[in-house]
Amino acid sequence: MLIASGLDDDSRWSFAARCDGRDAMTYYYAALGLVEGLNPYDRAEILRHLNETPHFVYPIFTLPFFLPLVVFEPPTALVLFGVAHLVGFVALIAIWRRLLPIDWRLQALLLPVGFGATAIHDLCSSNVVTFEALAVWLGIALLWQGKPNRFLGWVTLAALFKFLWLALLPLALRYAVASWRACTAVIATLMAALVAWFFLWPQTFWQWLVNVRSTTAIRYNVFTALRTLDESLGGAIGGPLLDRWETWAYGFWIAFVLAVVIALLRRGLGIRSLSLLAPLTLLVLWPGNLSYSWLIALPIASALIFFLAARGQSAFAIAMTAICIVPQPMF
Repeated sequence: MLIASGLDDDSRWSFAARCDGRDAMTYYYAALGLVEGLNPYDRAEILRHLNETPHFVYPIFTLPFFLPLVVFEPPTALVLFGVAHLVGFVALIAIWRRLLPIDWRLQALLLPVGFGATAIHDLCSSNVVTFEALAVWLGIALLWQGKPNRFLGWVTLAALFKFLWLALLPLALRYAVASWRACTAVIATLMAALVAWFFLWPQTFWQWLVNVRSTTAIRYNVFTALRTLDESLGGAIGGPLLDRWETWAYGFWIAFVLAVVIALLRRGLGIRSLSLLAPLTLLVLWPGNLSYSWLIALPIASALIFFLAARGQSAFAIAMTAICIVPQPMF
């Protein structure tokens, strides 16, 4: 994981500087701050009391998931979270192998480097994305078994951390039209939780928004291209965003995904195709992704690559592979 360690951070995959489990420690000290009666989103307040500056960006109702960590000292908590992280990733691979009928000897080669080594980025940072992905994929597996209510439960769990997964809830309607009631109940419950949070502890609510907004500069995907266009129309022709190769790479990626979706819509999509393409397109369109965010879509891209190659569309398969394996900056 220590790639090209002699180069500067701007020209290498900076695993050496990122493999420190910093996200797990963010969860730890945010949860500890809550236990100590502090604002878990106020970095200055936690610095004064705990000598740490966690940058916590998830809603306050996700903190109970991290409270068990504070029973241990930070080094022990980091190790335990890392072990749980690895177990979750192994479980993910097991689900992918069961659901997707592709050659896993080739998949094993693509997993470490797919989407610019998104899996390694996630393991290095000890981010929560692995567990988020596990919830989404368990939901997809249950949906394929004709269990829409259980699907809704797992997707709702993932949506506690990232609201974009609420967009997957309508997939349950393909099995049971009555599921609209459950979908409505989930969205209403989350909205009620946000409103209650705002009125009961407003200072944490606003600080949460500040923390989320402050990460905008390090989040990049196809919306980077849109921001660049906006700057260009304002008179700033060129600029650092336009010069970044990933702007063009992700622009190509969204165009390709949309072309695939349109082609499949014309043929008529089944529930399996829909449930695979939905997470992929959501990640493409969502304006808040980091390098490890793409872990959830990793096997979908691989399946599309092998699907195209098996049908003689090698040029498209090669283009997808190139986009899938190019390195990304690690944040």
